[in-house]
Amino acid sequence: MNVSRNQVQGSLADTPLDKILAACKRHLITGVIKVTDGHKRVGHIELRAGMVDRVELDGHSDATTMVKLEQFTGDYELEQRLPDLTGALGGAALAEGDVSGVPFVALMRHCEDHALTCTITVTREAETIEIEYRAGEIKKIMRNGTVDEDAIVDAAHWKDARFRVIAPPLDIEVEGWPVVRPQTAPFTLDDAAKAARAESAQPVVAKPEPKPEPKPEPEPEPVVEAKKPEPVVEAKKPEPVVEAKKPEPEPKPEPVVEAKKPEPKVETKKPEPKPEPKKPEKKSPAEQRAEKKKKARERAESKPPPDVVDEKHVETVKIDRPPKKEEKPRPAPEPAKPAAKTKENRAVTAGNDRDLLWMLFAFVLLALALGAVAFLL
Repeated sequence: MNVSRNQVQGSLADTPLDKILAACKRHLITGVIKVTDGHKRVGHIELRAGMVDRVELDGHSDATTMVKLEQFTGDYELEQRLPDLTGALGGAALAEGDVSGVPFVALMRHCEDHALTCTITVTREAETIEIEYRAGEIKKIMRNGTVDEDAIVDAAHWKDARFRVIAPPLDIEVEGWPVVRPQTAPFTLDDAAKAARAESAQPVVAKPEPKPEPKPEPEPEPVVEAKKPEPVVEAKKPEPVVEAKKPEPEPKPEPVVEAKKPEPKVETKKPEPKPEPKKPEKKSPAEQRAEKKKKARERAESKPPPDVVDEKHVETVKIDRPPKKEEKPRPAPEPAKPAAKTKENRAVTAGNDRDLLWMLFAFVLLALALGAVAFLL
């Protein structure tokens, strides 16, 4: 007896079916889950890379099959299986063959098309090349236990090598126990390919189709002549009345706006820079002292010498002053002349007033005459 590394069983009461499916999806399991309800009912769930591919209950499948299987509380059994070259699941998680029957390139394409998680081991004499796949993609290439990316090129050219395809051991982290059973023999991929070719090569004999019975011809119906339709006289359409077009008003000429001449620019004169005051040149202390002495000497020479008063030789100097003029007494103001007689003044004023009135009257007449002439013209 052998403890299988690719088969696990347990109880659905301890581990629900949805938890098992989630673990298979996480680890990309390809195989079959068998479930029972404690009686005679048996269900099968086929997995491809962790995804549910087909569901059956007692050999039947419909839209409610998965819902019914999730209600089972019996036992479950998970078994890994690899697909053969036809795509159907084989009987084990191990396959082998010869590159003369299945070329190495076709084997690689088989793993990629079915998104397999497995390891391909190719052996020729003392050399071994291992190619590790995960979900149909190459993860690592080794030659004799050493990583070698170029080894895949050599394996593709080998003509007398054998290969083995094996799925990794189950480790889905769910409650269960391995199955104790006799060791499962690997299936041969070459045999599956030959069987598929043999099925396709068998001639298909077509069954003769039964000839249909002749149907009696229907009796012809009497022909009824249809009445000719009377000619339809179309009424003349009234001619459309053409309205006279109103003359469009001439557009008024737009006033010509003379462009304003640009005003001459007045250039502002820049202020002339003020001449900077000349800074006095710095003189040495000796020159400054000499200049001070010179200025003091010039001031002393410009002053008149002080008069020396000698009492013995004092002479009296007579000053000739002009004699004072005698002031004449001012004449007394003449008395004011008496004013003219009142009657004479009144007569003169009245005459002046009459002259002014006549002049004003003449001016008014002249203005009226000019206005009348202008109105007539």
